[in-house]
Amino acid sequence: MTSSPRGRRLARWGLYDEAATTGGLRGFAVKRVGATLGILVLVTLAACSKSEVASKPSSTEAASASSLPPAPPPAAPTEPGVFVASDDAILGITKVSTGTFELTLKNEGTRPHELQLITFIDRHTGDDLVKAIAADPAAPLPSWAQPIGGTGPVLPGESEVAQVPLMATGYYAVASLLPGPDGVSDAAAGLVLPITAESTRSALPGEPDHSWTAFQMPSHNVGCIFSNNELRCDILSGMRPEPKETCALDWTGLGIEATGRPGPVCAGDTAYDRHAKVLFYGANWGRGGITCYSRQSGLECTNTSGHGFTLAQEQWTVT
Repeated sequence: MTSSPRGRRLARWGLYDEAATTGGLRGFAVKRVGATLGILVLVTLAACSKSEVASKPSSTEAASASSLPPAPPPAAPTEPGVFVASDDAILGITKVSTGTFELTLKNEGTRPHELQLITFIDRHTGDDLVKAIAADPAAPLPSWAQPIGGTGPVLPGESEVAQVPLMATGYYAVASLLPGPDGVSDAAAGLVLPITAESTRSALPGEPDHSWTAFQMPSHNVGCIFSNNELRCDILSGMRPEPKETCALDWTGLGIEATGRPGPVCAGDTAYDRHAKVLFYGANWGRGGITCYSRQSGLECTNTSGHGFTLAQEQWTVT
């Protein structure tokens, strides 16, 4: 069969196979469809290749991104009671006032944090807590550090306010005790801040800071109660040395009145009340002609006649 002039022209372009078909136009259609599909596949692959290349950053771009400076740390707040948390620190003013303490936590970290107010016993401070956590980050909170209230978990970018009664001066800390990504407490990552509570009122010269009916020392080892014009202070660890006089019950502590010399107390009960207010170190108490001072070395009390006593775990003295 003789090819048509049109068939010979198409054959030169590879779009016509006379041997495979019985008609030039039919062969042209078959060959054109196959060629068109081939061209579309090539175009698609080329487009994908260009897209993939475009999506990959160059080595120069990657180096530039890795050399970007880290985000600046959050600014320290200037308002008392307001604290800002990042993932490795708590920032805020470290001196607060007694009374109803309003805690505000602003979370500028990347995961949830909280803010708990922590009080201490046995003469410990916020600095002691920081050292204890650094010594053993995986250990639980020491028994002498006790949370007394605060916020719940606060999500990144959000804030929360909590009110906590803060009635006594002394040493405290604020911390986040939530577990971090490595399983240990946020506090081990640096989210703990020692603070100090100071009295909100200015006492007149000679006026005591407090005049409660009952109080206890920060060590929770000495407790006092004022009754019938006498202050009785008992020590749970026992009097050292034990008084030489005979006692049918127990030597519990010391008693003092407005005048006269104080002396040991022999009793079958105790003046210690674990719910009593804490007379923090540096604060003083006065009532009925008796004044007491809370020291880290012990409790010191005097009366109007110049007599007094010192009561501590190591020893006691009467003057």
